[in-house]
Amino acid sequence: MTFEGGGELGAMMHDHDWSTSPIGDPDTWPQALRSAVSMMLPSKHVMFVAWGPELAFLYNDACRPVLLFCRLQRYHAPNRIRQIVGYN
Repeated sequence: MTFEGGGELGAMMHDHDWSTSPIGDPDTWPQALRSAVSMMLPSKHVMFVAWGPELAFLYNDACRPVLLFCRLQRYHAPNRIRQIVGYN
């Protein structure tokens, strides 16, 4: 599996030690997962894949700001907003 052209996260995935990952080495991934990741990584649109029983979460560079925003909202939103969206 190549992560070429996948931006920053593609480079991080390339360098990652997959031996401890629940989805294992990318060379052993099913074709469906390989195809999804190869389409997702170079995309300028927010994309992610949740794979397997453990829902291993893989995402592209465009997804990073969204995840950061969600994280900030979760921990820094006023209590009333957290009540409205169900984060109590």
